[in-house]
Amino acid sequence: MDIEQLLELFSSKMSLIFLFLLCYIVWWFFEILSINNLLSSHLGFFKIWKIYVVGETYNKFTPFLGFGGDPIRIVLLKKEIGLKTASRAIFVFKYLDMIAAILIGLFFLTIAYFHSELKDSSIKEILFIAILIYCTLFIFLWIGLIKSLPELCSGLILKLLKINGNLDDFDFRTLINSLFLQLGSRLNTILEILLILFILEIQLNFLLVVIIIAFSSLSTVIFFFIPNGIGSNEFFLAKSTDVIGMSPEIGLTVAVFRRFRDLFFGTIGFIVHVTMTSEEIKNHTK
Repeated sequence: MDIEQLLELFSSKMSLIFLFLLCYIVWWFFEILSINNLLSSHLGFFKIWKIYVVGETYNKFTPFLGFGGDPIRIVLLKKEIGLKTASRAIFVFKYLDMIAAILIGLFFLTIAYFHSELKDSSIKEILFIAILIYCTLFIFLWIGLIKSLPELCSGLILKLLKINGNLDDFDFRTLINSLFLQLGSRLNTILEILLILFILEIQLNFLLVVIIIAFSSLSTVIFFFIPNGIGSNEFFLAKSTDVIGMSPEIGLTVAVFRRFRDLFFGTIGFIVHVTMTSEEIKNHTK
């Protein structure tokens, strides 16, 4: 498919492309609700949205393993709720995000492993090892959640920074509510993949969707040290369609779509940050 054909395809699928972008907005919505639930504050949805999207932009475009935006979020929240409360909320939010990612990944890896159409034994071995790793990580993180590990870690960091003061642990129900909101955001991946396949006019196949999500999750675990999975995610998604006898270009195209989505929303986050900074400068000069 040449550039001309691709542009023609895009112009005829604008409604689906809009829905594809809307999926990520829904992802944002659930994650912002999760943060708001942890803060139990009256900051307002729009204010938290601005802080969230700025942090997400730094997560996508800085080489800090997806954590580059969280210190930015803490700094921006500090002005509203104080450093201790902001640090604890963002630390716990990130912890719950890891649990949600592991649960979704484990779910799809398990389905892929037991799917009757997947017969490649070497791929099954990789999936089995990945399932074991995910189970181990989930058990460790879940025990940590029960034992208030996120709050203890955030408290330790604050002490190392010589910031005194104690905060009560989160109510367990609050943590579970935020975790379910994070799971809701990540389930949007299913709809996102389906819409990409619709846009590309590829016949839907349940195994194809499962394998794409499973391999995307797998790349995150194996190459966690690569900032935003650049290169590794594309390779694994290309491999995902190859192992079930389909063109690797399908998986690669899915990866490219998701990269363009990151660029699009990253630009929005950058604009929001510039706007917030200019407003702050104006306030200081008054």
